[in-house]
Amino acid sequence: MTKQEFLDELALRLREEGAERLVAENVNYYRGYIEGEVAKGRREEEVLSELGNPALIARSILDAAGYRVDGVPDQNPDGDLGEDAGSYYRTQSEERERQKDRNIHVEVRQVNSWIAGILFLLFVVLLVLAVLDFIIWAVPIILALLLLSFMYRALMQFFQR
Repeated sequence: MTKQEFLDELALRLREEGAERLVAENVNYYRGYIEGEVAKGRREEEVLSELGNPALIARSILDAAGYRVDGVPDQNPDGDLGEDAGSYYRTQSEERERQKDRNIHVEVRQVNSWIAGILFLLFVVLLVLAVLDFIIWAVPIILALLLLSFMYRALMQFFQR
């Protein structure tokens, strides 16, 4: 499902119940939310999957606004959102704040894994340098010992004659 399909489905479900006044506000909200998450670097499919079924979201919006979700457009001439609308929108706001906190935790984990990768690479480079330093330091000593050993054997053979 694409962003536009999601928004079209949400608008359609709201209109089916006669909640035309809720369409623009909620479609704009979800469009902004999706675009904001995509701007943060998330894939659109991931955001839409996380949001879930637009029909269920529409049902929640309609329930909170006091509409009977029965496929028959409600007559709500006074534009009253119903008693539960305030708590619904507070809950949505709280959910957005929780989502922001989750996003911050994900970003921190990504930064931590990035730092861990750099530290591991630094460790490997230092290990290679230590091995090379040992080789550079040890090879001349080993060669000197081999040369001394060779000279010792040669001198021993010379004096045994």
